[in-house]
Amino acid sequence: MIVKFAHALALLLVATAAPPLWGHLAAGPHLVGFTVLNERDASRSDSLGEARRVQVGVWYPARASRSARHLIYGDYVALAACELGGECVAEPYRKFLVENGVDSGAARAWLSSPMGAVRDAAHANGSFPLIVIAQGNGNSAHDQAILAEYLASHGYIVATTPSQALIPDKSNDAEAVLPRVEAQAADIEVAMRAVRKSFPVRGRAGLIGHSFGARSSLLVAARDSAIGALVSLDGGIGNKLGKEWIDGAPGFDAAAFSTPVLHFYEEIEPRIIVPDFSLLRSLGRAPVTLVRVDSLHHIHFTSLGMAVAVIPKFAAGPSSPHAAEKYEAVARTTLSFLDAALARRRPLVKTDGRYLRVDRLSR
Repeated sequence: MIVKFAHALALLLVATAAPPLWGHLAAGPHLVGFTVLNERDASRSDSLGEARRVQVGVWYPARASRSARHLIYGDYVALAACELGGECVAEPYRKFLVENGVDSGAARAWLSSPMGAVRDAAHANGSFPLIVIAQGNGNSAHDQAILAEYLASHGYIVATTPSQALIPDKSNDAEAVLPRVEAQAADIEVAMRAVRKSFPVRGRAGLIGHSFGARSSLLVAARDSAIGALVSLDGGIGNKLGKEWIDGAPGFDAAAFSTPVLHFYEEIEPRIIVPDFSLLRSLGRAPVTLVRVDSLHHIHFTSLGMAVAVIPKFAAGPSSPHAAEKYEAVARTTLSFLDAALARRRPLVKTDGRYLRVDRLSR
């Protein structure tokens, strides 16, 4: 009996410890499972005239397993290669990194980094709130996998879909923004329906949108009264780029919008992203909290924010001093906000003050 208890305890301690790729993020009390739901949306068609494919990645609280094999980062990357039914391999992404100046050894180390989730693990007993992550342009499951695993370990079912990978119109013209927002919003709704059919979901849901994905999240929250929180990771709902995209969106009433919003932003890429809070200010009934992240580049609001610390030679994109610590601060603040908002408590955003500045939006 003592031996069995000791073995079970060892399994629990190993499985709940934060993997190296998480940096200093503290894992929650739950083991994490991951699975893929391959959905079809018959209301829309792809370029071949077939029902639109929607790949839904799902992280969830799971049960312990003796034969558990934890995923590596490259497993998530491989999913992006088979969104349209192709072969699930990560090698093309590694070559892409090397061709763009990333050290070959660093690229391999990044893709082989251990993660916290176990593929297709049995889900834990009980029900849990749902969070859907809307990806930024061109991003897929791996781009928010660290955040998703972290939230799942703290008792959330977290789902995501590829961002614009299956949307034919990839132009950046202002008039093309709303149709692309609508398409991604529809994918989010497909994901929510699919997860609710397959997992024991309870209570109101939360949305997290990175970059372009924040726009789609805003539209879904405006239409669905079951959404209890919205987190924007340097999202397009708080900058000047295409801020008129919401004009004419069916089902959007800014004055009636009441979902609590947490918007992270940065101010070091003025040529690309210029903060503008006029849309957020128009959300008449919503409590909106702004959090400025000191000197964190837009790309580092994704899993790449951890790569620069875990893999010292990883030099993709611009440099953000202490990027991993800032990424961790964003993740912890996101968790505390979701916990409060979905429990219908007034979201009190607390940070360590070293890298984040919190402001309540004035109207």
